[in-house]
Amino acid sequence: MATTIGGAISRIRNLIKAVKTDAFITDRFIYSLILKYSDMYIKQELDKGRSQMLNPLYKTLPCVDLIPVNKVEACCDIEGCTITRTKDPLPKIMTNITGLLIRSVTAIDGSTLVNRTEPSTYQQLVKTSGFKYNKDKYYWFINDHLYFPNLDWPQAKIDALFTGDIAKYQCTDSCTLIQDAPSPTPDFLYALIEQGVLQDLGMSMQVPTDQASSDKQSIQKP
Repeated sequence: MATTIGGAISRIRNLIKAVKTDAFITDRFIYSLILKYSDMYIKQELDKGRSQMLNPLYKTLPCVDLIPVNKVEACCDIEGCTITRTKDPLPKIMTNITGLLIRSVTAIDGSTLVNRTEPSTYQQLVKTSGFKYNKDKYYWFINDHLYFPNLDWPQAKIDALFTGDIAKYQCTDSCTLIQDAPSPTPDFLYALIEQGVLQDLGMSMQVPTDQASSDKQSIQKP
């Protein structure tokens, strides 16, 4: 099993018998193909209604920083309303027919749940006569950010089906290598993913080396 990103890359390297000094088949390139086919086959599973099988892929961002922003940016025009949003863009989140696969948004200690809504829905809710008694918290998603009306938390916890690397959001040692991070690849799909990657590599290996000289960086580098 490829339990880490480095393990997933090593499996591919062992299959194609490539070496690390290869001028074209870099770790970065192999990983990009792994993500490509991982996303494709995960989406197929979602389209088939097999989302329960993907539960192990849900990941938690335990301490996402929030900052105050202008109401115009949040598409919310409510008098007296203050808005905070996630400071940085969130990692890519998978979707199905119901929308973004966000399982929960809570306070960092998990004590308070935040309900998902849309700016227009929230504005209509505020106008209802009983809203002044409503103690629920709300958020909506715009352009890779979560927005929170009248929420004064400095951080929030987000549990979702993220794709790609989420290490920088997990409040861990910033020196941790990406190769040591968990692979975003479901084990039960890995044979199909490997087949797709190897097919792409078989075609790509026909490309002259000088056409691919721009990708010489290790996956550790930005």
